Amino acid sequence: MRTAHLLAIVVALGACTINTVQNTGDAGPGPSSGLVDAGVGADADADAGDGAAPLVCKASFTARGAPAVPTGGPYLGVVLSDRVLAVGGSAVHAFDVESETWADAGSLAANRGGDHTVTLLPNGKVLVAGGNVSPLDATTSAELYDPATKTSTLTQPMSAPHRMHTATLLADGRVLIAGGLHQSVATNAAELFDPATGQFTAVGPMKVARMGATAVRLADGRVLIAGGYAGSAWWQLTSAGALADVELFDPKTQQFTAASPLMSPRWNAALAALDDGRAIIVGGSTSGAYVDAVDVFEPSGDTWTRTAELPAARASAGLVPLRCGRVAIVGGYDGTATNDVIVYDPTTQALSRVGEVQTARFPGFAAELPSGSLFVGWGSPGNGDLTSVELLD
Repeated sequence: MRTAHLLAIVVALGACTINTVQNTGDAGPGPSSGLVDAGVGADADADAGDGAAPLVCKASFTARGAPAVPTGGPYLGVVLSDRVLAVGGSAVHAFDVESETWADAGSLAANRGGDHTVTLLPNGKVLVAGGNVSPLDATTSAELYDPATKTSTLTQPMSAPHRMHTATLLADGRVLIAGGLHQSVATNAAELFDPATGQFTAVGPMKVARMGATAVRLADGRVLIAGGYAGSAWWQLTSAGALADVELFDPKTQQFTAASPLMSPRWNAALAALDDGRAIIVGGSTSGAYVDAVDVFEPSGDTWTRTAELPAARASAGLVPLRCGRVAIVGGYDGTATNDVIVYDPTTQALSRVGEVQTARFPGFAAELPSGSLFVGWGSPGNGDLTSVELLD
């Protein structure tokens, strides 16, 4: 089971230890522990555009097979307006969303054996950073892939090796690379990539060395980095060493500050920003078991609130923010791969089962396409690797 798949989603536990978090006010309703009807035709708060009717959240998704990604990889995915890129190994492949076919889209400048990151930049290029070059060694290599020319060019090396790190696009177009692993040791190294200069600049370091963490940019521009792993035997999903530590990176000061810890330690969790400015973290693994918690972070009060519990604990789920304002949770792993697709409604704090993938997996990549369909690709069923792709309409 390749760790590249465990960490590709921008994404495990015994009895959970509940840590005290700062709470400055009413936490609202308690956690929802059951699935409810998604509500056919339920309107979301998001707008489809100026003068357009509000987007409508789908009440269900139906999975169908699509052509498998060519062998190679391990891949991470990037969604463009008309294509999905699979980027990994030494290759780039493009899935045409109209014809639903794969085509060769060039090569990477350096072979990446997994644990790398891919970030779509405002200029249309893709930053490919880090990864493993041997079972123990991370790389400082990074490159820019241009979908228009199907070519990739090495950038200046990063200031430190990174694999199993996070990569977060900032509001000004720069990219924060944080943490990761090198020679079996978690790192607190962090750096910024500036597309205007093609240079990496060391920042920080982070307050806590970690790999397998999750990160997301908040509405105020700061980056939330949560959980991760700092112990030995990192290849075991439920080994000791999972972290509850949380920190915030401020691009203005280029400093990291500690934030309220998670309500339970976890790594291989899934994290996403919500439309209302909050952030949601789902599942994960910790010492001895998997996590079923769905927790929400409120930046203004620096608080975490448990809002729901998954019907089954899982790590490495695909977490897909939907344009209608809800969040889809796809698959995952709890000792065996799961196939359910669940939607979380931030307004009601309710979880709704809306379908299932044809092949149980923790996905290598999951995203919403411009059409509103979900793209779920490759990953692992728990033992070995998948190349299959599914579209959920």
